Amino acid sequence: METRKVQLSGGTTYTISLPKSWAIEQNIEAGVGLRLFPQPNGSLRIETAPNDRAQNRTATVSVRSIDTGALTRTIEAFYLVGTDSITLIDETNGEWTFHRAIAHAISGLSGLEILETTTEQVVLQNLIDAGGRSVHKRVLRLKRLVLAMVRDAIDTLLTGDVTLNESIADRKTEVETLSWAVVRFFWQSLSDLQAVERLGTSRTELFGYSHLARQLKRVADYAVSIAKLTTHAFDPEAATAQKLESIADRAQTTVELGATVFLSDSHASLAFEATETAEQLEREIDSFRSELFRRDTPAESHRISQLLEYTIHIAQAGVEMASMAIQQAAHQNELDVC
Repeated sequence: METRKVQLSGGTTYTISLPKSWAIEQNIEAGVGLRLFPQPNGSLRIETAPNDRAQNRTATVSVRSIDTGALTRTIEAFYLVGTDSITLIDETNGEWTFHRAIAHAISGLSGLEILETTTEQVVLQNLIDAGGRSVHKRVLRLKRLVLAMVRDAIDTLLTGDVTLNESIADRKTEVETLSWAVVRFFWQSLSDLQAVERLGTSRTELFGYSHLARQLKRVADYAVSIAKLTTHAFDPEAATAQKLESIADRAQTTVELGATVFLSDSHASLAFEATETAEQLEREIDSFRSELFRRDTPAESHRISQLLEYTIHIAQAGVEMASMAIQQAAHQNELDVC
């Protein structure tokens, strides 16, 4: 760290000198423009202009010796950290065998398209600017989608109506697209201050949005797992079905409370309510599991036990979101629990 004294120049302008070593490293000389970004915490961030590297991040990777699963994870990783152009190279100069895997990998990545294809390489390019749509609205949409998925998955299981399964799978794809886009925005903000400005938010808020998006995607995964339980006959007695529905409703409540308190700046008491609801739910589920072990219906008990496990994970995701809301409020010195 270096310190500088503020000087008054011409009686109207405050100036400070820049560290010479930093200026040389950044190729700064007289007449070069700099971008100044005032931060909510009172700090001032300085960025060289233009920052071409941050505005157009590129990556080149050889895919000769990796399988399709590794290829998919590689593309997703570069996308999530904010890479704009990804070149995939196969030095064998033979028939390109990964086209289908690439198309599948980018199908859920908003804005990423195939720009160029040859026998030796495929170039992927992000075509959507960070400032095109509100991050807040994306996460709100994500929340509504996920809660609807959980409700439909529970209904599908308890009623045996599998007609919603395809709809749940389709919404899972949209959830992945939205959540990955939000996580990408956060990673972009770490290297591109202009991206933060275009999005009309702060790095702190983007971190929170990214965390919520990951947790909501996690809940969507459990909703799909619950819906898959309908592949086997399941017809619990009325009292059991009613109890399962009640447990699932309260798990959804923790998610709704946890997300709402962050997204709407609601009172922190809602976040603590979500945590308390989840704790009570876990105790009730533990008791219910003990009861299942004493039943003489092993197949049904196993199915119910699986549902309860998924439900606990859903509630825990709600607690994670509530905890993030509490931490954000504390960070901003706005945590009021009275």
